[in-house]
Amino acid sequence: MTHGRRDPDLGGNADDRKGIDVAVPQYDVQRGALECGKRDLVEYQLVVVGLQLGYLLSGSFVIENVFAWPGVGRLAIQAIFWRDYPVIQAVVLVTGVLFLAINLVMDVLYRRLDPRIRDVGR
Repeated sequence: MTHGRRDPDLGGNADDRKGIDVAVPQYDVQRGALECGKRDLVEYQLVVVGLQLGYLLSGSFVIENVFAWPGVGRLAIQAIFWRDYPVIQAVVLVTGVLFLAINLVMDVLYRRLDPRIRDVGR
């Protein structure tokens, strides 16, 4: 326990005229700091995960072509070489909508976690 004020007769603070001994549990202060730190860490990790999902989506085009894996990225590159415009448009539309959906979910989660953002615009 950490003592906030001490009795002046016991060698405490001379400005304390009431002589009240107030005890502040140390673990409450540490718990509050940890809870605040956890919230900040979760918010930061949420932003990083959102960015990494975007990089993962764009990196799939390269990885699927380098390793000859079937997927949307390989389909897009083959459609570009074959000049298959409807397939190119569909792939661009699907990946764009997926990217926007990922960002929308991350923004909604971030707004729920951060009370400072939650009250903006009201």
